[in-house]
Amino acid sequence: MQIIEYGNKTAPSILYIPGLFMSGACFEAIASELPKMHLVCVTLNGHDSSGEPYEGLNEEVHKLVSHLEARQMTEYQLVVGMSLGTIFAVELARQEELKIERIFLDGAVNFYQSKSRKAEAVAMNLIFGRFMKTSKRPEKIIRNLSKSFVGNWPQEMQRCMANMTQKSKKMIIQTLTEYRLQAGLKQPIYCLYGNKENNLRQNVEVIKKLYPETEIEFVEGYGHLEYANRNPKEYAEKLIKTEQEGKNGENRRTAIR
Repeated sequence: MQIIEYGNKTAPSILYIPGLFMSGACFEAIASELPKMHLVCVTLNGHDSSGEPYEGLNEEVHKLVSHLEARQMTEYQLVVGMSLGTIFAVELARQEELKIERIFLDGAVNFYQSKSRKAEAVAMNLIFGRFMKTSKRPEKIIRNLSKSFVGNWPQEMQRCMANMTQKSKKMIIQTLTEYRLQAGLKQPIYCLYGNKENNLRQNVEVIKKLYPETEIEFVEGYGHLEYANRNPKEYAEKLIKTEQEGKNGENRRTAIR
């Protein structure tokens, strides 16, 4: 598990948790648009070169909290989660050791337990395994990833794929297929989805049922995490807006755009 910091270390902090096959450095372009903020960007276990495996959601949440406590990084205006990171963002917001004012979730995952989750786990195992195998040929996988993502994402994703072990892959798939969003969060939630994402309708239904005051925004013409990758300046503006609403004590009811 690694932590990268960007921006002004004396300023209010944003905690960033990336998605599968992503590192904290994937936030670099967005962080460059937020020089007045302090960005704490995490690379989850199983993705870095330390060799420390991903052992399960609860275990990794507790490890991350311990890392942040050891660095005296426990107060955040915002926690940002992308894809797999949305699950972590939600669970970190529940931890008493951390003070998190607002939650920013980007990218649809299964916030519900699908009836076909065993079949989904088999499909994920095959797809993720193919990525991991291809990652041993960096030029090929980076070229393929560059068709969908710009900036440093293809290189960072290749590196994370190459570092992934079979054990980590298995436990991450378990997190993705077995997780269920629960009630009880006190922080306001903002969700950002590309309108071309899979699991979009199901995710929105679960969130609206449990947290009816959540603000949900769709961006037209984008798939999973593409908006964040291709529009760092506009994305940073959304983060600033959400963070400022927290300072001003605003909490709007569900707005689907």
